[in-house]
This record gives sequence, structure tokens and C-alpha cells, in this order.
Amino acid sequence: MILTFKNLILKENIKLIPWLIIILSIGTQPSDFELITSSKSSAFNAARLFIALITSLIIIIFFFKDLVKYFFKKKNKILIDKNYLIFYLFLTFLLTQIIGYFWNFNDLINSNYADNIYLIILSFGFVAYFFLIKKTISTEMLKFFLYCLYFLICLSGIVFTIVHISKSSLESANYFSLYNSVLAEHQFFLNHELPRVTGISRTLSILNIILISLYFFNLKNKIRNYLIPIIFVLSIIIFAFQSRGTIICFTSSLIFFVFLLHKQNLKEKILILFFSILFPYISYEGIRYVQFEYIKSEKNFSIFHPFKSDTEEITIPFDKQKIENIIIDKNRLLDFTSSGRIELWKEGLKQFDKNKIFGYGPQADRYLLKENLKKFTTNNVSNGYLYSLFSGGYFGFFTFIIIIINLIYFLYKSIFLKKIFNSKNFIKEKLSLTIFFYFLLRLNIENSFAVFGIDFIIMFTAIGLFLLKDSNYKKI
Repeated sequence: MILTFKNLILKENIKLIPWLIIILSIGTQPSDFELITSSKSSAFNAARLFIALITSLIIIIFFFKDLVKYFFKKKNKILIDKNYLIFYLFLTFLLTQIIGYFWNFNDLINSNYADNIYLIILSFGFVAYFFLIKKTISTEMLKFFLYCLYFLICLSGIVFTIVHISKSSLESANYFSLYNSVLAEHQFFLNHELPRVTGISRTLSILNIILISLYFFNLKNKIRNYLIPIIFVLSIIIFAFQSRGTIICFTSSLIFFVFLLHKQNLKEKILILFFSILFPYISYEGIRYVQFEYIKSEKNFSIFHPFKSDTEEITIPFDKQKIENIIIDKNRLLDFTSSGRIELWKEGLKQFDKNKIFGYGPQADRYLLKENLKKFTTNNVSNGYLYSLFSGGYFGFFTFIIIIINLIYFLYKSIFLKKIFNSKNFIKEKLSLTIFFYFLLRLNIENSFAVFGIDFIIMFTAIGLFLLKDSNYKKI
């Protein structure tokens, strides 16, 4: 049944505000406090972070207050409910990073990495808040919050796509692929550098999966018909970004979601797969071919240089062989390299030479790879498992692995033991399972929900909805 506003209580809406405050702090960093007088956007960012940190600290204080009350007064028994195990595990993972952070504080402060503790405070506050509202918010409200949150985050991907394209040259040869059109360094929005291609395409792919899930609600045919072209266009843009990791996660998760819709009409499922995967890819390749034919008629063409500045272009005399080589380079789906990830993983492990028990704290990969930025053009390790090792050490890595095992077991239990796909209902629950599947895949090629960010927010909102409050989970 679709949510209606009459089910939503003002009091419950107010209880969601702390989460929203923490979410709205994404993209901020402590350096915003130093720039607070430089511009209005810097002051706005500083305010976002300050309010979120205060909110998180208040949540943490009340969380430990309840924890102490349990141990001394034997109340709040729900705190040790086994359904909360995954949250306790993640809080433990965060604590291992804090230990590693203070253990290496002298080295970190000399390297300008001592301010990353704010990520732990925001993460801890977001997770701990599940415990504070566990008995006072309805499942209906959590579902409403889940969808609003997903749309809010994913629509930001559309905004950033528009901003990126507006800062790029439409006449550039890179428009065979949006991948290079948005690779430029130092493109800013609200005084912050714009997200990478992988981040933008990720949000668009999650948004598309949500729209596809809405298609299978009991909506009127007219509304469903409007959804099809939107899904189709978003899929073309996703393919145009040529982020192989996103495309693999998107297509695999979509097939997984359609599998969970076992009782739905086979014709509708084939239709969705056609308009979200096959037809968009064929259309994108067709657009690239037309663009190529157009550029062949030019005597010269300009190509954007992504690693020097956001305005520099190189003019190259027309040469058919050179252009064909460029076209091949743009189709990254046919590129089977690791994009430097394997080198990053090796270098990170090589630098991980001390304090292996507790690691180096939040953003440890940036600290370990700081001397290799020119070589690798990036400073994160792009692997959630290695991030957990570097930031939390052996204890953190072991805890993170247990979290992953819990999620995989829950997927297994839901699908193979309880066979959730046998029901026409539970669309939102099936969407949550798809979110689990998506980010478990993404964890292999990005830090993903191992660090505070959009992946973290989406993943833990889905966990909080499905594992804690939904009555269907109790049946499973």
C-alpha cells in the first residue's frame, strides 16, 4: 500500500530531524571553519558541519547514558536484542578507528590528517540514533523516510550531472563519453569540489532502481507509462558516464531485483530490463556513432584535458586513425584493466607497516597514499575491505568482515530459506535487499559504506528499515 500523509504524524517527523541534520553535513570538512569568513557558501558549509557535529555528540551522550542505565538498572533490554547485532558491530568498527587515530595522533597531526575524527562522530551519531528512537517511531514513518532520503540523495546526482556538463565543452570530442567530460579537477559547487564520475553515476543508478521499484507498485497505468521514458533516459546517462563499476552494480542489482519479483508479470519484467539495460546501451552506442561521423567532417577537433585544468583544451589536426583510437578509448566497457586500483591496493598494503592491530583511523588510506598522488591521481584505496584494514587494523577488518557475513547471511535467508520472492507484496523490502546486494558489490571497487558518506547513509537506512522495524522481518 502506498504511503499517505494521513499516516504521518508531526511528532514522528520531528524525530527524524537529527538524521536529516547529519545527512546534510555530507561534503563538509573541518577546513570550512577556517574559510568561514571567505564567502557565504563557506559560512553555510561551516554551519552545516557545526550543527551536525553538535547533534551527533548529543546523540552519542544519550546513547551511552542508555547503555549505562541498562548495565546498572537492567532496563532497555532491547539494547541487546540480536536484531541490533549489526549496529553494535559497526559501532565497534568505528571504535577501532578511534583507537588507531589516537595511537598515531602525532604522525597524523604532522600530516594534516588529524581532523578526520569528525567522520567517526557523524557516523557514530547516525547509527546510534537508531537506538534512541527504536520504540517511538512507526514502520510507516521509517518507510516514508527511506524513500524521501533515497530521492533526496539520488536527485543530487542529477543536479551534479547538470553542473558538470555546464562546466564542460559541448564541442569537445570527449562527448563520446561523459566520463572524461567530468574528470576535470577543481570544479566547485558551493565551495566544494564536485563528486567524481563514480559518485554521480552511483546516485543516478540508485535513483533508477527506486523508480523501477515504483513501477511495480499498484500504480495507475498512466503513471507507470510516464516512468518508462524517465527510466530509459537515466539509463542512457548512466551508460554515458562509462563508470564500469556503477554499470556492473546497476545491471547486476537490477537483474537481482527482477528475480525477487518472481510472481510479477513476466512481460513487465522483460519490458523493464529492455528499457533499462539493453535499449539504453544500444541507444548510447548509436549516439556515439553519430557524433563520430559528425566529427569526421571537421578539419580539426578539440579534446578536453582532464588532468591539467577544467578549461584547457588541446586542438588536434584531423586524423582518422587518431580519432578512431580516441573513440575506442571512450568505450570503457571494453577496458578490462583495473584503472590503477590494483596498484593502489599494493601500495596501500606496502605502506601499512605499523600499528596493524588498530590501524590509522578514519581516512587512513589517504594518509598511507599521500606520497603517491601524482602517480595514481587519487588518494583513496577504492576498496572497502582494505579501507577497513587500514583505518581499523586487524580488529577493525575482522569486525567489518563479520558485518559483511551478517548481510550476506540475511540475503541468503531471505531468498533461499524464506523465499521472499514468492510474494507479490514486500516491494519496499525487496528494494532494501537490492540495496544490500548493490553495495556489497560496490564494496569491492570503492570504499563505499566503510566510510561516512552517501553510500553509508543509503545502506544503513535500508538496514535500519528492514532489520529493526519491519514486522515482515520478524516473520523471516
